[in-house]
Amino acid sequence: MTEILSRLVTMEQAIHRAGWDQPPTLHLMRRQGGVRMTRVPGPDAGQALAFLAQQMEQHADQPDLQPILAEEVQRGAAAVVFACETWMSTGFANDEERAADPRDLADIPGSREARMVCAMDLDSCQYVVMRIRGEKPETEVYPLGHPERVEGLVFESLARIAAVIAAAMAEGSVR
Repeated sequence: MTEILSRLVTMEQAIHRAGWDQPPTLHLMRRQGGVRMTRVPGPDAGQALAFLAQQMEQHADQPDLQPILAEEVQRGAAAVVFACETWMSTGFANDEERAADPRDLADIPGSREARMVCAMDLDSCQYVVMRIRGEKPETEVYPLGHPERVEGLVFESLARIAAVIAAAMAEGSVR
């Protein structure tokens, strides 16, 4: 198990001990230990995460973001992590169900509540710890180019945030 995946498992276990119905959170995991955590606001955490990614891309050179990027460069950011709870269903009757609010899936027979702690490292490798309610967590690691990589708004947003941080680190300093 990689160090990042091991730390994600530890994070998921801590969230699990706190119980279900926890708010979504965004974390910046550092190579030297430590995690910066932020709660993701709003009822649609995926959209909030996408908005954050867009803002970071558009404003990476702005003075209010510079101290955050400088600190992450100095402390050696390793991965961007998102933790959330959602409802999952294996079968969708139509595209409207697929696009529905995840809480709406609770009413679809066969759907199940799940917690995901997912990460994108600065080399674009995906890490997933998923726990279906009442079951043990499962883990997956998908390197760049892996055919089973997870797609969707959350991973796209994590990749965009990781790219901004990786670019700042490649420069060795902020702009």
